[in-house]
Amino acid sequence: MNIPNTLNDIDEEKLKVEEKNKLYEKLLNNDESNYISKSMQTLSVFKKNKDIYVSTINKQNRSCYIKGL
Repeated sequence: MNIPNTLNDIDEEKLKVEEKNKLYEKLLNNDESNYISKSMQTLSVFKKNKDIYVSTINKQNRSCYIKGL
């Protein structure tokens, strides 16, 4: 058994785990900010001829955005 190699392996594993944790933290933060921004909007769906439109009204500044699907 080579103790320095074992310690080195443990450090490498620790770094890998830290990197994964950072990635998950970014994903969680992104999901949270997406949820917050979506919760601040009201959606209105309507049809015009054969097209379907979604109107997004932002509750913060009451601006309106229309997007064709």
